[in-house]
Amino acid sequence: MAFEGIHQSVAKLLENFVKTPETLSHLLFVGPPGSGKTTTANAFVEAMYGKRKHYTGRALFLNSSDERSLESVQSKVYPFANSQISNIFEGLGGPKLPKIIIFDEAETLTEQAQTALRPLLDKPASEILIFFLCNSVSKIHPSILHRFLRI
Repeated sequence: MAFEGIHQSVAKLLENFVKTPETLSHLLFVGPPGSGKTTTANAFVEAMYGKRKHYTGRALFLNSSDERSLESVQSKVYPFANSQISNIFEGLGGPKLPKIIIFDEAETLTEQAQTALRPLLDKPASEILIFFLCNSVSKIHPSILHRFLRI
C-alpha cells in the first residue's frame, strides 16, 4: 500500500482521491515538524503518478522558506501550471490527472505570494491540485484558507 505508516483515516481519504481524482480538493496538512506532512504528500504524488521519473512535469515541489516571494510564484508556479506537458501523457491514453503543486512550509509564503495563488485555487483540484504543508495555519491568509481541506 502506498500510504503505509500514515494515519488510517488520512490514508483512506488519499486512496479515494487517487482512485477518483474528480473528487479531489486542495489540501492543507497541518502538524508539528516530523509529523509526516511531507512524507504523506510525497506518498500521494507517488500513488498518483508512480515513481519520481514518471511525474516530471506533473508535480512541483517548493520549499516555501526558500521560495516564498511573489516573484517565485510568478516565475515558477504559474509557468508550471500553464505548461502543456501533461497533455502529452493524456494523449497516450492515460487518465486526466491534475498537476500537483506542493508548498512545504507554506506559512512562510509572503502575503502577496499567497494571494497571488487565488486564481489557481479557484480552478478545480482535479486540474491543479495545491498542497500547503505547514506547522501552523496562523500565517495562512484568510482569503485562501477556506479553499483547502484541512488535515
